[in-house]
Amino acid sequence: MKGDKYEGLIKHTKSEAFQKKSKQASLNKRGGKEDAVNEPTHYAGSRSFWNRMLGRGKKKSQPIATVPELFLDTHSRVDHKGVRTWTKPKDKQLYEAFEREKAANPEKPDNDIWYELVDGFKKGHVYGTGSSTPAFYEKTRRRSTSTIPKEHVSTGNY
Repeated sequence: MKGDKYEGLIKHTKSEAFQKKSKQASLNKRGGKEDAVNEPTHYAGSRSFWNRMLGRGKKKSQPIATVPELFLDTHSRVDHKGVRTWTKPKDKQLYEAFEREKAANPEKPDNDIWYELVDGFKKGHVYGTGSSTPAFYEKTRRRSTSTIPKEHVSTGNY
Protein backbone atom coordinates (compact mmCIF):
# COMPACT_ATOMS: atom_id res chain seq x y z
CA MET A 1 0.00 0.00 0.00
CA LYS A 2 1.36 3.39 -0.89
CA GLY A 3 0.82 7.05 -0.15
CA ASP A 4 -2.64 8.35 0.58
CA LYS A 5 -4.28 4.93 0.92
CA TYR A 6 -1.82 3.83 3.60
CA GLU A 7 -2.09 7.11 5.46
CA GLY A 8 -5.89 6.85 5.31
CA LEU A 9 -5.76 3.33 6.74
CA ILE A 10 -3.50 4.41 9.60
CA LYS A 11 -5.75 7.38 10.34
CA HIS A 12 -8.80 5.09 10.35
CA THR A 13 -7.25 2.51 12.71
CA LYS A 14 -6.28 5.26 15.16
CA SER A 15 -9.76 6.81 15.15
CA GLU A 16 -11.85 6.66 18.32
CA ALA A 17 -14.71 4.81 16.57
CA PHE A 18 -12.38 2.08 15.26
CA GLN A 19 -10.65 1.67 18.63
CA LYS A 20 -14.03 1.29 20.34
CA LYS A 21 -15.18 -1.39 17.85
CA SER A 22 -11.85 -3.20 18.07
CA LYS A 23 -11.95 -3.33 21.87
CA GLN A 24 -15.54 -4.61 21.82
CA ALA A 25 -14.70 -7.29 19.24
CA SER A 26 -11.74 -8.48 21.35
CA LEU A 27 -14.00 -8.66 24.39
CA ASN A 28 -16.66 -10.57 22.45
CA LYS A 29 -14.12 -13.21 21.38
CA ARG A 30 -13.40 -13.89 25.04
CA GLY A 31 -17.03 -14.29 26.07
CA GLY A 32 -17.21 -10.81 27.62
CA LYS A 33 -14.35 -11.37 30.08
CA GLU A 34 -11.14 -9.40 29.60
CA ASP A 35 -8.94 -11.94 31.38
CA ALA A 36 -10.39 -15.01 29.59
CA VAL A 37 -8.26 -17.02 27.18
CA ASN A 38 -9.37 -17.11 23.56
CA GLU A 39 -9.22 -20.84 22.74
CA PRO A 40 -8.59 -21.91 19.13
CA THR A 41 -11.45 -23.33 17.07
CA HIS A 42 -9.21 -24.92 14.42
CA TYR A 43 -5.68 -26.16 14.04
CA ALA A 44 -5.19 -25.33 10.39
CA GLY A 45 -1.57 -24.35 10.08
CA SER A 46 -0.32 -22.81 6.87
CA ARG A 47 -1.89 -25.29 4.43
CA SER A 48 -5.23 -24.27 2.98
CA PHE A 49 -8.30 -26.44 3.47
CA TRP A 50 -8.39 -27.17 -0.27
CA ASN A 51 -4.78 -28.36 -0.27
CA ARG A 52 -5.54 -30.58 2.72
CA MET A 53 -8.55 -32.00 0.89
CA LEU A 54 -6.56 -32.74 -2.25
CA GLY A 55 -3.66 -34.22 -0.31
CA ARG A 56 -1.24 -31.52 -1.37
CA GLY A 57 1.61 -30.72 0.94
CA LYS A 58 3.84 -33.27 2.57
CA LYS A 59 2.28 -36.24 0.79
CA LYS A 60 1.26 -35.16 -2.71
CA SER A 61 0.14 -38.61 -3.79
CA GLN A 62 -2.62 -38.95 -1.18
CA PRO A 63 -6.20 -39.47 -2.41
CA ILE A 64 -8.87 -36.85 -1.75
CA ALA A 65 -9.61 -36.78 1.95
CA THR A 66 -13.04 -37.61 3.35
CA VAL A 67 -14.92 -35.13 5.54
CA PRO A 68 -14.08 -37.01 8.77
CA GLU A 69 -10.38 -37.09 7.83
CA LEU A 70 -10.37 -33.34 7.24
CA PHE A 71 -12.29 -32.76 10.46
CA LEU A 72 -9.70 -34.77 12.39
CA ASP A 73 -6.91 -32.82 10.68
CA THR A 74 -8.36 -29.36 11.36
CA HIS A 75 -10.04 -29.85 14.75
CA SER A 76 -7.28 -31.74 16.55
CA ARG A 77 -3.53 -31.97 16.61
CA VAL A 78 -0.96 -34.45 17.83
CA ASP A 79 1.99 -33.17 19.84
CA HIS A 80 5.54 -34.55 19.73
CA LYS A 81 4.63 -37.15 22.39
CA GLY A 82 1.75 -38.52 20.31
CA VAL A 83 -1.00 -36.99 22.47
CA ARG A 84 -4.04 -35.75 20.54
CA THR A 85 -5.50 -32.40 21.61
CA TRP A 86 -9.00 -31.37 20.46
CA THR A 87 -10.22 -27.81 19.92
CA LYS A 88 -13.42 -28.50 21.87
CA PRO A 89 -14.83 -31.46 23.81
CA LYS A 90 -17.81 -31.39 21.40
CA ASP A 91 -15.48 -32.08 18.46
CA LYS A 92 -13.89 -35.06 20.21
CA GLN A 93 -17.32 -36.51 21.03
CA LEU A 94 -18.49 -36.05 17.45
CA TYR A 95 -15.45 -37.81 16.00
CA GLU A 96 -15.79 -40.67 18.50
CA ALA A 97 -19.46 -41.03 17.47
CA PHE A 98 -18.31 -41.20 13.85
CA GLU A 99 -15.82 -43.95 14.69
CA ARG A 100 -18.53 -45.99 16.46
CA GLU A 101 -20.93 -45.58 13.54
CA LYS A 102 -18.20 -46.51 11.05
CA ALA A 103 -17.39 -49.68 13.02
CA ALA A 104 -21.09 -50.60 13.01
CA ASN A 105 -21.47 -49.88 9.26
CA PRO A 106 -18.10 -50.49 7.56
CA GLU A 107 -19.65 -50.65 4.07
CA LYS A 108 -21.25 -47.21 4.36
CA PRO A 109 -19.25 -44.27 2.89
CA ASP A 110 -17.58 -42.05 5.49
CA ASN A 111 -19.08 -38.84 4.06
CA ASP A 112 -22.62 -40.26 4.32
CA ILE A 113 -22.07 -41.31 7.94
CA TRP A 114 -20.75 -37.84 8.74
CA TYR A 115 -23.69 -36.14 7.01
CA GLU A 116 -26.18 -38.10 9.14
CA LEU A 117 -24.25 -37.50 12.37
CA VAL A 118 -24.25 -33.72 11.97
CA ASP A 119 -27.87 -33.65 10.75
CA GLY A 120 -27.02 -32.45 7.25
CA PHE A 121 -27.13 -28.87 6.07
CA LYS A 122 -27.49 -26.01 8.51
CA LYS A 123 -27.33 -22.47 7.16
CA GLY A 124 -25.94 -23.75 3.87
CA HIS A 125 -23.03 -25.75 5.35
CA VAL A 126 -22.37 -29.20 6.73
CA TYR A 127 -20.54 -29.00 10.07
CA GLY A 128 -16.86 -29.76 9.71
CA THR A 129 -16.54 -28.95 6.01
CA GLY A 130 -16.02 -25.20 6.26
CA SER A 131 -16.11 -23.42 2.93
CA SER A 132 -15.58 -26.68 1.03
CA THR A 133 -19.11 -28.00 1.60
CA PRO A 134 -19.90 -27.94 -2.16
CA ALA A 135 -16.92 -30.22 -2.82
CA PHE A 136 -18.51 -32.97 -0.75
CA TYR A 137 -22.26 -32.40 -0.72
CA GLU A 138 -24.69 -31.15 -3.32
CA LYS A 139 -27.61 -29.24 -1.91
CA THR A 140 -30.87 -30.37 -3.46
CA ARG A 141 -34.46 -29.55 -2.65
CA ARG A 142 -35.09 -32.74 -0.72
CA ARG A 143 -31.78 -34.05 0.47
CA SER A 144 -28.11 -33.42 0.06
CA THR A 145 -25.93 -36.16 -1.33
CA SER A 146 -22.23 -36.76 -1.69
CA THR A 147 -20.78 -35.31 -4.92
CA ILE A 148 -18.00 -37.91 -4.98
CA PRO A 149 -19.40 -41.09 -6.59
CA LYS A 150 -20.33 -43.48 -3.79
CA GLU A 151 -18.51 -46.41 -5.35
CA HIS A 152 -15.27 -44.44 -4.98
CA VAL A 153 -15.77 -43.03 -1.46
CA SER A 154 -15.51 -46.33 0.41
CA THR A 155 -12.55 -47.57 -1.63
CA GLY A 156 -10.56 -44.32 -1.56
CA ASN A 157 -10.22 -44.30 -5.38
CA TYR A 158 -11.01 -40.70 -6.23
